[in-house]
Amino acid sequence: MCGNVIENLGIVLQQRVGKNSNVIVLQSEENDFRSIYRISRDQLEHDSHILSPLKDAVSAPMRFRSIHYRHVFTDEKGGLSSRVDSILRAGHKIVEDDVGKFKADEWSILMKSIMQSNISAGRTQDILESENGFIDSKSKTKGHKVKEELLFRIHENQQRIIADREYSRGRGESPPQGLDGYRVIGEKFQHLLDELVQFETYLKAGARSNHHHHLFIWSDSKSTNFPPSFLEDVIELYLQDSTPHSSQSAHILILASFGDNPLEGILKTLHPIEKLAMQRGDYSGSWMMTSSSSNAVNNYQLRCKERLIELGLDVDNLIGINWVQHECQDQQLEHGSVAIFLSCGVHSWLHSREIDGEQVMTN
Repeated sequence: MCGNVIENLGIVLQQRVGKNSNVIVLQSEENDFRSIYRISRDQLEHDSHILSPLKDAVSAPMRFRSIHYRHVFTDEKGGLSSRVDSILRAGHKIVEDDVGKFKADEWSILMKSIMQSNISAGRTQDILESENGFIDSKSKTKGHKVKEELLFRIHENQQRIIADREYSRGRGESPPQGLDGYRVIGEKFQHLLDELVQFETYLKAGARSNHHHHLFIWSDSKSTNFPPSFLEDVIELYLQDSTPHSSQSAHILILASFGDNPLEGILKTLHPIEKLAMQRGDYSGSWMMTSSSSNAVNNYQLRCKERLIELGLDVDNLIGINWVQHECQDQQLEHGSVAIFLSCGVHSWLHSREIDGEQVMTN
């Protein structure tokens, strides 16, 4: 039954996001957590929404990391990671000429670690010019004339001037952007500058780590037991809570029916492995939505609570949860519908800073 709902939600979601995003529906066999590896690289070339059964949330951290790191650290020629490696190789020669091969190797290892952290967290803008980026710049102004020097970071916070540029400031004059107009101060720096310029051009063309969002779904019955507009509103709220705030996210969605009389053919409770998966749920910032047809149910709030207890959910966690009332725009059913949406913990370090091989959690 849940599979039917996942497929239909996938259709609604694809219609909503259009061709700019891929909606991937995974229907793994029971206790098979390997379905995530069946997603091809081609499917991950765009922003992706990955829909799968609730039980798959048991292995949510593994699934999350598998998708994220498979994309950002691809060995594919011309990819983000390989372009960083090209800068590292060109920079290694410069650092070696200054401080020797041993320290150049140390520099290369440290910078690669920093850059991998930036790529993992989607901080591609920090790769070139930032506190821990490859380059820095300083300028001197004399009248309307400006001279800027491009500095390349080498061992132990030392910097080496590799290029400079001059331009005039004044009315009608536009200062150069990025690395435009820099000329090397020595032929040995040309290859490094070329790699830096090519990387900047790559970023300007829109290169970024593609976004991916996981939604683990459970339903007590087939999709026809829920008003179509109710499912559309569920998807709309999901998009509002997931895509604007992060390039990667994971959430859990529970769909259930309740009424004055027990409905035939519905799942009465969660499977033990599904209850285990619910332990990854984070109720802070979550929401619950009921359909307007719920009003036809006598004392519908009590009936809804009883149904959630029957499912095996801890209703104490729902105290203070954001409650949304859905106004049904299509057929009114004789029973109520409820959707519960909450974050799924994946223990991600995507926004961490790596210091001496250890990661520190940051907001």
